[in-house]
Amino acid sequence: MDTFDRIWDRLYSIVVFIIFSAFIPFMIWGFFAQNAAYKKDYSRPTAYDRFVADDKAMLARAIEKKRFEELQPVQKKEEYLPPQKYFPGGDNFNIPLQQLLEGNHGRLL
Repeated sequence: MDTFDRIWDRLYSIVVFIIFSAFIPFMIWGFFAQNAAYKKDYSRPTAYDRFVADDKAMLARAIEKKRFEELQPVQKKEEYLPPQKYFPGGDNFNIPLQQLLEGNHGRLL
């Protein structure tokens, strides 16, 4: 029994040393593999980052458009007036009933 204990003690220490020595390269490789996977996953912008970037771009376009409109000459800034809804002589309500029933009154030709 004493011989077995000596052999076991010697083999046990050698086996443990070999196993743990073999784990070191695998742990280093695993660390770098996980680090590369993490960098790959988190190098892309998130949905929130894309939303903020789109919002900033839209705001920049709106500011640029506003600056462009402010730099326009006064004549180009004026808005065209809508067509008049009142026509001279258009307030004649003395139309015969037969002519009213025929229709097409109040339309613009």
